[in-house]
Amino acid sequence: MLKITMENSHIKRSITNLVIALSIATGIFFLQKNYPIFYTRLIAEDNIGENATFIAFSLAAGLMFYFFLKSKIKSQKLACGLIAIGSAFIAGEEISWGQRILRIPVPDILREINVQEEITLHNIDTFADFSFPTAVSYAIFIGIIFSLTLQFCKPQSHKWLLNKGFPFISLPLVPILILVPYYFLVMPVPKSSEIAELILGLVVLLWAVEQIFSMKIISNPTEKRLTVYTIATIVLLTILSAIMSSIYPDRSMETRLNRMAAKDYPERGMFEQADKIFSHIYKYPEKYLKINTRINHAKVLLAQDKKDQAAEISLQALEQPPPKNNNKMVAYHQQRGLAYLILGNKKEAESELLRAIAVDDKRLQNTTISDKRARILYSMAKSYAAFDKHDKAVQYLENAEKEAGSRALKWKIKQWRNKYISG
Repeated sequence: MLKITMENSHIKRSITNLVIALSIATGIFFLQKNYPIFYTRLIAEDNIGENATFIAFSLAAGLMFYFFLKSKIKSQKLACGLIAIGSAFIAGEEISWGQRILRIPVPDILREINVQEEITLHNIDTFADFSFPTAVSYAIFIGIIFSLTLQFCKPQSHKWLLNKGFPFISLPLVPILILVPYYFLVMPVPKSSEIAELILGLVVLLWAVEQIFSMKIISNPTEKRLTVYTIATIVLLTILSAIMSSIYPDRSMETRLNRMAAKDYPERGMFEQADKIFSHIYKYPEKYLKINTRINHAKVLLAQDKKDQAAEISLQALEQPPPKNNNKMVAYHQQRGLAYLILGNKKEAESELLRAIAVDDKRLQNTTISDKRARILYSMAKSYAAFDKHDKAVQYLENAEKEAGSRALKWKIKQWRNKYISG
């Protein structure tokens, strides 16, 4: 594979990539601070960032498969084949193997064990408590230290392993690669893990491009030309992602915009950005407004001690007509109850929350399906928790966990119960 030396051209490419890395980090910080709507598209499922990650790993898989076909060294073919398979697998997992694009129903066996109820393996409940970001970050640190130490301290050993196909990390890729653990571990922006995955995909693709250069398929494969190809790869990735994202521009945006406005930005004290997103949601209510949007907005306003504005939004929530879909009646009464709580009318709040519980209780009596019963009990627990019936809430959460048939649902309820008890 590509031989690394400390020539001036090699150092220049490292400096160029350092500039690229700093530009990426600065650009992401600028977007999340000044353009929260666009930033939300960057980190939302089935949108710009996730699509770019999918494309990056897919292209890397294709390049490494080509390298696999062309290589005549067995150990090198094995390494390239494994990397190609790994990249293809990550690409598939990133878009849930086309589940939402192709509208593939989730098989029952996966629905029972997948905490996100989608066609992926990394979200299986067995791995739910395992920190992939931490593991990947430490693997990157070890890989960088090992690669650079061997390259500069044991050049002969490095050369021998290189010829055998060992996948070393080149010095010029380190400035960009180091951003991955930075976003995974430091989490400087909302939903940092999505940014880290995108950058990891980019680095794997750039590394694959390096390997193509090492085969001398491209005439005059100099470090200068490799720098040009690095920039061209980033531009190509951006264009392809934009095209792919334009096909389904609003997929998953309703959920992600509401979460960013109600939770992700406020948790960081970035209320101005949260307000911008709420304004965007109200501008396009048919696309993004959810039944709990206004109450979540009122809570964010209360966190800023804007009681009058929170009261105004709560009154607007009370003016919402009942949903035509009976399945949303519980949420409707729950949100009205929370609105009355914000307005200080505890009597009406309790009345609305008890209506929600009554609807849930009727639903509970009409089903024998364990997972449905567990979800209903879980909903009833949240209603009791809203007006401080702590013992009742814990009781219903425990019953919901016992009732749940699927491991994934049981895990979710357990997580909420632990958070509720501890908080």
